[in-house]
Amino acid sequence: MGNCCSKRRNCTVLTVMNCCTSLYAGFAIFSVLGFMAKEQGVDISKVAESGAYVNCTVLTDGLAQVH
Repeated sequence: MGNCCSKRRNCTVLTVMNCCTSLYAGFAIFSVLGFMAKEQGVDISKVAESGAYVNCTVLTDGLAQVH
């Protein structure tokens, strides 16, 4: 029984860590998108196209714009 409780606790910790990481990444991406939109003077929907490579594109372009 002790082993089962340990596995359940490990799964719970892993799940919570995964959710927290996703939230943190979302805040990071949308913060950079907002910064880029403000710097370019356009709407946030015009800054980046949707798709699988938004994270890589936004973060690299956004970090390149930071002075």
